[in-house]
Amino acid sequence: MARERRERVELEEDRFVEAITGAYEFLRGHSTLITIVVAVLAVALIGFSVYSRIEASREASAALAFSEAMKLFQEAEDSWADEEKMDEAAKKYEEAREKFQEIADKYGRTSYAEKALFFAGKCSLQLGEYDKAIEIFRRLASRGKSFFALYAQQALGKCFEEKGDLKAAIAEYDDSKYERFKDLPEYGFTIAEVLMSRARCRERLGEIDGAISDYERLVRMFEANLRKAVKRKSAELIEGLKSMMKEILKESPPSERVSSILREAESLERQGMKLEALKGYVRALREFRAEGESKGTLPLSLHRRITRALRRAEEFLRDLRDGDEKLAEGRISSALSSYDRAVGLTFPPGRDLFEKASLKLRELKGLAASR
Repeated sequence: MARERRERVELEEDRFVEAITGAYEFLRGHSTLITIVVAVLAVALIGFSVYSRIEASREASAALAFSEAMKLFQEAEDSWADEEKMDEAAKKYEEAREKFQEIADKYGRTSYAEKALFFAGKCSLQLGEYDKAIEIFRRLASRGKSFFALYAQQALGKCFEEKGDLKAAIAEYDDSKYERFKDLPEYGFTIAEVLMSRARCRERLGEIDGAISDYERLVRMFEANLRKAVKRKSAELIEGLKSMMKEILKESPPSERVSSILREAESLERQGMKLEALKGYVRALREFRAEGESKGTLPLSLHRRITRALRRAEEFLRDLRDGDEKLAEGRISSALSSYDRAVGLTFPPGRDLFEKASLKLRELKGLAASR
């Protein structure tokens, strides 16, 4: 046995020596090639380091130039509303535009290039130089899928609208122009604004059915996103109630009635019916509290915890119910205030656009019915 171990060790030592010898022979035979590879890698690393420093320097220069241009742009914006300062504001827009265009041309590979191009277009739009603005915005819109390209596409419609060419504006507001931007977080609110603009153009052209269709899409967008927000908030409240009930029921087993209500709520939750499930959990917790009160077995501290948890869920459900009732009565603004308290109206199309679309829809449907 000792002899076998000795032979195995000797064999492993021989293999190690062979490996080292082979590596040495390889290096000796390919020394020139290895030297070249090492030299190339060294040059590449040095080159990359130099390139990175140059790009960082260009980015810093672009940032400084953009800051100076934005200062002029903001001064122009502040003066534009004052009739006595409009000439001064126009000069500042022109100066700012020149600086923005210079940034876009000189620092094309920096993160400021598209931003500068967009503001150059905005300067032209404010000056009423619509053809110039269209040229700039079209150049930017064709560059890719960034949010500045998205805003530029929307601005093209605005330019044609300001020119009075409503058919061209509608063409720039067409859905197909925005398909490539769908993955951007800014897409939802932007497409809502686009729909509102397109509906406005169609209405001005007397295309009432088309305008109604766009306003209806805005309303449906709001309704769909409201349902999603309600579902998310319901799920959040359910988790809080379930966590509390799990803790409570460990020490105080539920009655058959409470258990039955809980089973029904759990079934609704599994089916994805979050709002109805929340109502079930609220009902179960109310019943548990009522039973404890009637038996005198509910400690005051626990009663307060349950009441606080229920209050949050009940306020949410009440605000939703109030919103639905007010909306059905046509009290749109009041309904939106209730929904805002319930879930926060932070989703597209936004409160203002939904309210405008709803009112325009009511007006246009009335006109269509009277024709």
